Amino acid sequence: MREHVEIRHGFELVLETEDCTLADKLLICNAFDGYEVVRGVSDILIVDVLEFIDNRLVLRVSLKEPLTYKEINDYLEDMLDFAAEQTNYHVNMKAAGVKWDVKTPGMVSERFDESLLISHPHRKEILEKMDIRLQTERARRSKPKYDLVPGMCYISREKKSERAFEIFTDLVTHEMQGLCITRSRPDLVREKHGLKKTPVVWLTQNSDPGEKCIAPTDIPKLHIIIIDFLEKAANSCILLDGLEYLITHNSFPSALKLIQLLNDKVMLHKSRMIVPADPAAVGDKEWALLERDMRTLPEN
Repeated sequence: MREHVEIRHGFELVLETEDCTLADKLLICNAFDGYEVVRGVSDILIVDVLEFIDNRLVLRVSLKEPLTYKEINDYLEDMLDFAAEQTNYHVNMKAAGVKWDVKTPGMVSERFDESLLISHPHRKEILEKMDIRLQTERARRSKPKYDLVPGMCYISREKKSERAFEIFTDLVTHEMQGLCITRSRPDLVREKHGLKKTPVVWLTQNSDPGEKCIAPTDIPKLHIIIIDFLEKAANSCILLDGLEYLITHNSFPSALKLIQLLNDKVMLHKSRMIVPADPAAVGDKEWALLERDMRTLPEN
């Protein structure tokens, strides 16, 4: 029977969805990119998003071992269930077609980091515990010194993040809502930069009951906190201080993936994000990849 025929390479899967927003599309792509890692089947198949235009989503499924048609159908059903769960069943999807690749083996791309996928109930729990509220600093009477383009992420070439903090402080003291993620102690940051209301999150392996702390290895929690802030704020700016720290405790691909995901959300919500980093500590190749996704702040 046809269902027992083995497919030894890969195929493209075409899905049709209902009308959905850009945010929905990004969430769907995020789910499919993480499917094989979260489900523990990366030794069998790899899923890559090729395009998502209008209501048509095309996935590349690369097989790493022979499967029957019946086995493939079982994986596809599980894949759709997984994506629906990750999007909280907000968007309906259905398979519309398959294009088989019988000539060349499927190529395995760099896979998505499974840690960036978190269920909605867990996400709500994390946000309630962190309790980050939108607050605005008392506005200065002077004119703002800096004007960053809405919807843009900036990388600042520096060793100690001083200029990044200067720009961030200037923005949040001129009627902009801010979120500060930093490697420095929050009390010292507030004292040095005069931040009295802006929420400050401490990237640290320690736990301080008086501060909002996130471990450098907990990228999913960091991702959730920033995305929630972006979705709630009207006119905002984010300072992500500690990129090298994140790379050291995870990997550069994981840190880069986080930047790329945040970049999409910053554009969507017309926010701004400043990421200070030392090129010497990151590496030339890695720095080039970061600059490709962010605008470089001009040096003084």
